[in-house]
Amino acid sequence: KTYLGILSHFMSGITVRPKYGTHPRLKILGQLEARLIHADTIILGGLNEGSWPPDPGHDPWMSRPMRQKFGLPDPDRTIGLAAHDFIQALCNKDVILTRSKNIDSVASVPSRWLQRMDTVLQASGNSITSLCMPDKEALLHILDHQDEYEPSPRPAPCPPIEARPKRLSVTKIETLMKDPYAIYARHILGLEKLEELEKPLGAMEKGNLLHDVLEKFVKEYPNKLPENSISVLREYAENHILTYNEDPETWSFWWPRFENLCNWYISHEKNWRENFKARPLSLETKGILEFDLENTKFILSGIADRIDLMPDSTCAVIDYKTGSGFSSTKMASGDTPQLPLEAVMLEFNAFAEQGIRNKKTSYLAYWSLTGGKEAGKITALPSRNEKDLSAVLDNTYSGLKNLLETFSSGNTPYICLPRSHATPRFNDYEHLERIKEWAALDDEDAGNEAA
Repeated sequence: KTYLGILSHFMSGITVRPKYGTHPRLKILGQLEARLIHADTIILGGLNEGSWPPDPGHDPWMSRPMRQKFGLPDPDRTIGLAAHDFIQALCNKDVILTRSKNIDSVASVPSRWLQRMDTVLQASGNSITSLCMPDKEALLHILDHQDEYEPSPRPAPCPPIEARPKRLSVTKIETLMKDPYAIYARHILGLEKLEELEKPLGAMEKGNLLHDVLEKFVKEYPNKLPENSISVLREYAENHILTYNEDPETWSFWWPRFENLCNWYISHEKNWRENFKARPLSLETKGILEFDLENTKFILSGIADRIDLMPDSTCAVIDYKTGSGFSSTKMASGDTPQLPLEAVMLEFNAFAEQGIRNKKTSYLAYWSLTGGKEAGKITALPSRNEKDLSAVLDNTYSGLKNLLETFSSGNTPYICLPRSHATPRFNDYEHLERIKEWAALDDEDAGNEAA
């Protein structure tokens, strides 16, 4: 294990260039390599100041006279070599000169070689464009010319009833509300985002680790916490991290955060059990709730992170989060419906475990465990009394029923981002939705109406 860690450390500092030149007729070469070959057609790319010739930069340690005394080459020597390479390549029979007019949306400066060529040609009564072959210039014009431009409208596909999804999870209901097109792309077209090759550990892996560790800890100690709770929780996490066998540097960077949230979580767990008299009842519980809609049947599925039993025999529905930014107001209004939907499923006996059947909900909260400056935070649904929470759950159920009825109709389109002020936090289909294209049209229309 130690040897692998040392080897990985030293290997991570070495850059291995990908293999080039595998195409039988095409080679992408640098200036030095290009001197050594002959080609029928040569394309000189990047003819901008700063690229060709490269910017020699400024040496913060040694002036030009100091470099000369130490026997170091003059910084302008690279400009002379770049000029030599340019002339050698330009003397070939068939040469194409290219440059980018804009770099990162900023106008670029042509290379000094192009500027000098243009100056000499103008002095002789010509222009640099006279070097272009008419047939190739015409071909470029055909490729770039567009008689009409019709921007893409906002996507609003309307598939038939039989193609529409008959089952969604509670987390996908929020997506259906905020971006129906994402549901269309994923569950009707079957387009799923491909994972990156050698994908680094991210928020999902850290969230899975936290859920697995807390689930194991609470299952081991459902009634009374051990004296060394923090040490036990850390040990569970250390053992779980070993199962990944990858990216130890990322875990070592994240570990101080986990230690910080351990302290907060154990303190909160003790207070939750002692002062609120709560007892863990069910963890990672799966459930399904069936709806008889006008045109079809629909199944709502969900997994509750944690359901606790309160002293009055009601239940608390809790969801662990490794991020922040959750709002109790949005939870009550239905903008983030995950926890209210899980509470609705609980009250309709949608969860299979017998111990949580025929129960009412009295507490809904996100337990955000970030390990940052604020190690943890509780975001609970504001409830002054039982009637308030009951009203939220009633509104959630009726709103869900209306939403499902609406999309069970063949006339309802899966429109892209129907509400600009309520968009999903993550969007894997933004490139398919072409948001920037049609959003610009919407802004123009709004401006015309306002005028």
